[in-house]
Amino acid sequence: MNFLKGVYCAPQTNDCWIYVGATMGMPCWCKVGKTTKGLQTRHTSSQNPSYFIHTAFHIIRGDVHQIERQLLDFVVDECKLDRISHVGTQTDSECFYLAPDEMVDIVEHFIERYYPSSVTYENTLHDLMGRYVSPFVMNNYPMRPTIPIKREDYYIGNQEIYEADLGSGYFLDISTGQEFYREDEDEDDY
Repeated sequence: MNFLKGVYCAPQTNDCWIYVGATMGMPCWCKVGKTTKGLQTRHTSSQNPSYFIHTAFHIIRGDVHQIERQLLDFVVDECKLDRISHVGTQTDSECFYLAPDEMVDIVEHFIERYYPSSVTYENTLHDLMGRYVSPFVMNNYPMRPTIPIKREDYYIGNQEIYEADLGSGYFLDISTGQEFYREDEDEDDY
């Protein structure tokens, strides 16, 4: 394990995250960042009130600072994306002209390839990488929900749906084992 300058995140006792930020009204803009103090410290920006955390990955092992540095290098070198420069200083920011969903895919691929043991995996249904997904994303972002995000809303798997489609409008709730019926909202009435 490399303990370069920064915070080593011990398993299950930290609040280290790698995240993709987004701005409402800018569908092709995103920010890649990190925090060691929890997502609630990063989901606002005094300079940009439309900014929010789109998706985040809980880093349970490793140096989150090193992971972020290598991730940014990967995005530039491997994915051939340019970092947006700060207007005043012309130094590279952590922002890119790319849809947040596309950046989430890049971040997940990077973590899966280079740091798979640094995150948790959902094991209820699909064994995919655990993640926090903003309620803004799940509520057809860029529409702004009226309920503010609270500290307790930040946890991996917060938007996971644990149900299986059995067909013909019937579903199985994995957590309870109960079957239920739900009409398809896309069906046309004839």
